[in-house]
Amino acid sequence: MPWYVETRVVYYRKDLADKAGVTSPPASWNDLTTMAEKLKASGSKYGINLQTNDWQELLPFIWSAGGDVMKNGKFTLDSPQAVKALTFYSDFFKKGLTRGSTPPGFDLVQAFATGDDPMFISGPWMAGLITKAGLDQSKWAVAPMPRGDKSATSFVGGSDWVVFKNSKSQDAAWKFVQFMTQKDTQVSWYK
Repeated sequence: MPWYVETRVVYYRKDLADKAGVTSPPASWNDLTTMAEKLKASGSKYGINLQTNDWQELLPFIWSAGGDVMKNGKFTLDSPQAVKALTFYSDFFKKGLTRGSTPPGFDLVQAFATGDDPMFISGPWMAGLITKAGLDQSKWAVAPMPRGDKSATSFVGGSDWVVFKNSKSQDAAWKFVQFMTQKDTQVSWYK
């Protein structure tokens, strides 16, 4: 039973972007680089937070360049499109626009709230954490992933409920699924 669907977006500090002279969210790869450079130049420690170990953050760039991970059963990470995306991604590290590594205990939400890391890529679960951290909603915004050569592509995720055919508690499990997928339950869950 489908439960929810979500997609990754660019979170950015709108107030800091305004201060840096950036008046619109990044629509292209070039815009993303320029925005990161301007945010760092205007006082943020970094321009964007990118991960060294998050394939779900990297794949949208490969897809947006027209590449893929596999084709006809063979890995294609050496295709010109994948190399272009990997080069683009790694340039943020080479230029010091993102952290070279993530320190133990690093709190991305706190780094976003302080402005040290004024941009990052993630899913909708971060919105509540940012608000809970006390960052006023007027100071930040989200934007679709920026467009590459071929498209603007994001990573889509989600979750489903299942009842295993060998479960000894199929009836109870199915009742739980029905409960969790009711409108009122979902509204309470997301609050």
